[in-house]
Parts: sequence; C-alpha cells; structure tokens
Amino acid sequence: MKLTVGKKISLGFVIMLALVLLLGGSSYYSLQSSSRHLEEMTISNERLVLVLTIEAEYQGAVADVRGYMTYGDQKYRTQYEQKIAKVLAMEDKLHEMALVERKEKVVQLKAATIDWRNGVLNELMPSVHEEHAALSRGDIDGYRTHHDRSQAIAKTLVPKATQIMATLDDFVQFNQDLFNQSVTGTKTDANRMETISITLALIALIAGGASFYLFPRMIRRPIEQMVAGADKFAAGDLRAAIEIHSDDEFGQLATALNRMQGNLKELIGKIKTSSADLAESSLQLSDAAEQSAQASAQVAEAITSVAEGNDAQLQAMTETASVMEQIGARTDKAVVISHEVSALTGETSQAAAEGRTAIGAATTQMNRIETTVTGLAQVVANLDERSQAIGQIVDLIAGIAGQTNLLALNAAIEAARAGEQGRGFAVVAEEVRKLAEQSQDSASQIAVLIEEIRREIEAAVKSMNDGSREVSEGAQVVHRAGEAFMTISDRVVLVTAQVKEITAAVEQLAAGGKQVAAMVQKADGISKEIAGQSQSVSAATEEQSASMEQISASSHSLLQMAENLREAVERFQV
Repeated sequence: MKLTVGKKISLGFVIMLALVLLLGGSSYYSLQSSSRHLEEMTISNERLVLVLTIEAEYQGAVADVRGYMTYGDQKYRTQYEQKIAKVLAMEDKLHEMALVERKEKVVQLKAATIDWRNGVLNELMPSVHEEHAALSRGDIDGYRTHHDRSQAIAKTLVPKATQIMATLDDFVQFNQDLFNQSVTGTKTDANRMETISITLALIALIAGGASFYLFPRMIRRPIEQMVAGADKFAAGDLRAAIEIHSDDEFGQLATALNRMQGNLKELIGKIKTSSADLAESSLQLSDAAEQSAQASAQVAEAITSVAEGNDAQLQAMTETASVMEQIGARTDKAVVISHEVSALTGETSQAAAEGRTAIGAATTQMNRIETTVTGLAQVVANLDERSQAIGQIVDLIAGIAGQTNLLALNAAIEAARAGEQGRGFAVVAEEVRKLAEQSQDSASQIAVLIEEIRREIEAAVKSMNDGSREVSEGAQVVHRAGEAFMTISDRVVLVTAQVKEITAAVEQLAAGGKQVAAMVQKADGISKEIAGQSQSVSAATEEQSASMEQISASSHSLLQMAENLREAVERFQV
C-alpha cells in the first residue's frame, strides 16, 4: 500500500486520537461504575440505618413491656404502643427499600411483629393489669394467679421476640455485607482506572513525542533537499541530481525535478555542440563569401576582356558552384540542428511546467495537512472540556461521600443517646464514617489523576500547534521552490527565443545560398554565350556581388549569434 504524506500524518493522528478516546472511555466507564457503587452504598447505608433504628425502637418496646410488667404504670403501655407503631411504620418503609429477593422476608418480619404486638396488647398487658389491680386490693391469691398467668404468656412471647431480633440482626448483617461489597468495588474501580489511565497516558506521551519528532522531520528534510537542488538548477549547476528515496508526493516531486534536470542537461549539451558547429559553419561561409567575391571580381575583369579570359571565367564559375554546393550542404545541416535544438527547448519548457504543477500539488497537500492538524487540535481541546466535566462529577462524588460522613456522625450521636442498646449501632456508624472518608480520599485521587490527564492533553495540544506551525513553514518552503521553478522556466523561454532567432537566420542564410547557387548556374550559362551576351553577364555579376555582400553580412551576424548562444549556455555546469 502506497502511503502518501497526508496518509502518514493522518495515521499518526488517528493513533493518537484512538488512545485519547480509549483513555476517555475507560475513565467514563470507571466513573460510572464508581457512581453506581456509591449509589448502592448510599441505599445500603439508608437500609442499615433504618434496620438499626427499628432494632433500637423494638428493644425500647421490649423494655417498656418489662417496665409495665414490673410497675404496672400506664405510661409504659403508652410508650410501648407508640414505639411498636413506629416499628411497624419503619418496617413498611423497609419493605419499599428492600431488594426484590428480600421483600418476602420483610413481610414475614412485619407479620411476626404484628403477632407479637397482638399477644402483648391483647393477652399479656390485660393479665398484668389484673395482676397489679389485685395487688392494689390486697388480693394475694388473685395477684399470684394473674402473675403466674402473665409469666406463662410472657414465655410464649419470648420465642417470637427472639425471632424478630434474629431477623433484624440478619438484615443488619446483610446490608453491612452489601455496603462492604460496594466499598470493595469502588476501590477496585479506582485502582483499575488509575492503572489504565497511567498506562494509556504513557503510551499517548510516547506516541505524541514520536509524532512530534518524526512528522516535522519527514516533511521538512525532503523540502529542504528539493529547494537546495532547485536553487542549484536555477544557478546553472546541473551536475548533481536530487537524492530522495520515497514514494510519496515529495518523491514524485523530486523525480519530476530530476527529469527536468536531465532534459536541461541534454539540451544544454546539444546547444553547446550546435553552437560550436554553427560558429564553424559561419566561418566557412564567410570564407566562401570572400572567395565568391573574388570570383565575382575575376568575372568583372573577364568581362572587359571577354576574348582573352573566357576560359578563366568558366573555371572560376565552376569553383564558385562547388563552393556554393558546400555552403548549401552545411546550411541545411545547420537548419536541421536548429530545429532539433528548438524541439529540445520545447521539451524542457514542458518539464518545467510539469514541475510547477507538482509544486502546486505539493502546496495543496500541505494546506490539507494544515487543515487536518487544526481539526485534530480542536478535537483534543473538546476532550479537555470533557475532562473538566469528569472533574465536576468527581467533586459531586466527594460531596456525596461528605454527606455520608455527616450521616454517619449523626448516627453515632443517636447511638450514643441510645446508650448500651445503641453500642452496635455506634460501631456500624463508625465503619460508615471510615468508608465515607475512604471514598473522599479516592475521589481526591481521581481528581488529581484527571488533572494530570488534562496536563497531558494540553501538552498534546501544544505538540499539534507546533506540528501545524511546521506544516505552515513547509508550505512556505514549497512556495519558494515554486518561485525557483518560475525562474528556471523563464530562462528556458529566453533560450528558446534565441534558438528560434538562430533558426530563422539559418533558414534565411540557406535561402540566400540557394539564390547564389542559382545565380552561379545562370552565370555559367551566360559565360558559355558570353560572346553574344556580355551585357547580361555584367548584370548577373553585379547581382552576384550584391548577394555575396549579403551572405557575408549574414555570416557575420550568424557568428555573433553563435557567440551569444555559447556565452548563455556557459552559465550551466553539466
């Protein structure tokens, strides 16, 4: 699979985002679990307090029964009825709060309480009332009879009271166990969250550090190499190619630059060779023009003495025709070379255009990368806001733990008021207070851990901002490379224009050479008929002289152009 620059950077950011999301999901799950355990602890604690209150009220009711049996005072009966009514009302509330599997047991508890209450109110207390009434009358026999009957009834009620206390103790133990399980679960969730958070934070830190080091280096180094190579090309140094071994956009851009460098190198080499051949041909043409001019002078001299110099004129015309054939051959060769040079300059111009296109594509890709980095920085900032929301939830949990601690303190105060009967309740209240303090400590640890996560997120945001700045700098470097390409392209256009001028001059020279050849042939024909057409030969000779002057001027101009072309290509080192 071919990985472009955009895909490489996106892959790194996807890995970072996955780690951050995994950390956030783990934290959310642990907080939800802790919240659930705290809710279970609160409900278990409320049930435990309610059961202990029922137990205390029930024991108070039993004490009132004993007081009534001992003293026969009506206030004990009134207190008993009030306390047993509270017990039944609290048992109804316990039935509402109980777990589904424990509701039937609460129903049985209430039925046993009602049965015990009915036995006390309908059997025991009337018998005790009669017992104390007989004692007040001095009826000893009646007192003993009712006393024995009261003791018998009390013995039948003792197992029921014992069963009720056993059931209440069972409820106390059950809710204590549930409370302890919730505390254990909360500690386990806190430890798991701490381990996972630290592990993921370390992984994210390592991955972020690697991304911060590798990605800017991966982007900056190829661009710097290509800019250095393009600067050398623009300065005329075409000896060394750009060495970038990559299959991404930078590798493609380097390949395009190297291809352009090769075309330029080949073009400059051919232009050097052609300019040398052109200079040599210009010199030969100039020599031939001088020879032709001398021949024309000889022809003019021969015209004044037609009879004496007819043979010499024929020989001069033959030599002139041979020289003109050589000039025509060399001129045709110069035309072909000029056309080849023009084609090579066109290919080089096209390669420069491809390089500009590749620079434009690289600039677009850098802009996309910058947009991706900015978007991911926004995602991490949003995650920072979620961390703040989690911190608020932890503060809420700490507040619940503080309320639980206050409730435990109130329960301890009530237990102290109950005296000996509330001793067990005081122990439970102390355990609740300790567990509430542990919950507060765990919430504080979670808050510290969340603050560390936020710091890591801020570091990630800073790394992404640095990466965005590096990408912007890379885009500026690519822009400078594009300007270098424009300079190279302009110079190639200048060379192309000079080559076209040379080609036009060579074609003009070829046309003049053909015209001279025609004139020489015509002069040769005239020389054969010179005796009868001396006037025509004189005119042709004048035309030939003018053509030779034209050829001489063109050859000097062509020589100057060849020299200019040689100086232009000497700037390039191949």
